[in-house]
Amino acid sequence: MIVWAHRILGGEMFEEDREHLETAYQAATRPEVRDSPYIRRVLDKVDGWNIYLISEYAERTLLDAIQNERGPVERRAVVENVGAAVAVFHSLGLVHCDVHPANVLQVDGVWKLADLGSVTKHGEHITSRPPERYRDFFPTDVDFGSPAEYRIDNYGLERLDAILAGE
Repeated sequence: MIVWAHRILGGEMFEEDREHLETAYQAATRPEVRDSPYIRRVLDKVDGWNIYLISEYAERTLLDAIQNERGPVERRAVVENVGAAVAVFHSLGLVHCDVHPANVLQVDGVWKLADLGSVTKHGEHITSRPPERYRDFFPTDVDFGSPAEYRIDNYGLERLDAILAGE
């Protein structure tokens, strides 16, 4: 089995990065999330001087597929799968807070939502948001400290759909 290992090295940004990976691991190990066929599975976490988060290997990101046109992208499959993944989080009272093309991955031919490090309980304050280059996948009136709302994920999903539709 081929896996992907996200490694965080000890250093200046270590604690912030550690929290991000711990949030991802905690979200990923919830049974509903772990069992979803549309959320990239986290297989293990190794925590020591360096931290490793071991996940399913992905062939490509949606961003790569869009930018480099590496094979067809089935709009309906992406939107349905990411929508189903978002629904899992919302059913648990959680908001993914990071839906954008770099976090949608193709794993064994299936489009899945990934990067669970920004998952936040609905209504709690957001402590992270997508990088500036993905800011248009986040509502303009939402920023650090804003309450996590389901509409954040829905907005990102709508933007994915629009891009895949060529809008």
